Amino acid sequence: MSKYAPLRRYLEGIHADEVTLSFADIEEIIESDLPKSAHDYDAWWANDSNGKHVHANEWMNAGWKTSRVSLGEERVTFTRE
Repeated sequence: MSKYAPLRRYLEGIHADEVTLSFADIEEIIESDLPKSAHDYDAWWANDSNGKHVHANEWMNAGWKTSRVSLGEERVTFTRE
């Protein structure tokens, strides 16, 4: 099971079409710190389904995509596909 599977389960339970989470919220959901690259690079949050991006696969498999990322505010908005 992926470290990010709890995020997938969380998003599957959301009934809205959009949700904004702080990086701290996500760390609480996954019960682990996000990697440094998640704090430093927008690309980490890309909706990329190749095998190297297990985290993106989790939110995409739940039917969501990232639509806005603010590294400065440490927030990401997910939108239901």
